[in-house]
Amino acid sequence: YFRTQVCMEPAAVAMRRNMSTMHPVYKLLRPYLRHLVPVCAEARASLTGDSGIFPAVLAVGDQVERLCQEDYKRWMIQTTGLPFDLESRGFTGEETLGDYPYRDDGKLIWRALFAYVGDYLGEYYKEEKEGRR
Repeated sequence: YFRTQVCMEPAAVAMRRNMSTMHPVYKLLRPYLRHLVPVCAEARASLTGDSGIFPAVLAVGDQVERLCQEDYKRWMIQTTGLPFDLESRGFTGEETLGDYPYRDDGKLIWRALFAYVGDYLGEYYKEEKEGRR
């Protein structure tokens, strides 16, 4: 819950408030982030609120929100993403765990998305792309 929607909610709000609707990043992310804020509001109410499922089923009870807040203070967006997650848990290579589809398939998807976004932005920022060659 915390490492998915909730950490992207401030980015969605900032994008809507500060970025031009004509900006290429706005155009790319809008379909994915447009419903995020209402979904997060509903999730907070149904998952972490007083009558939410987390306090009812987790051993920490009513401390869920406080624990999420503490985790959020330490969280940095620069260390978010599959490569960082795998590295922090020691699952970067096959020597640690031979057959690990989450790692193997995830890396393929990560590289494909990274290439797609790079190509997409490269269409808008051709001069910078040519300058890097």
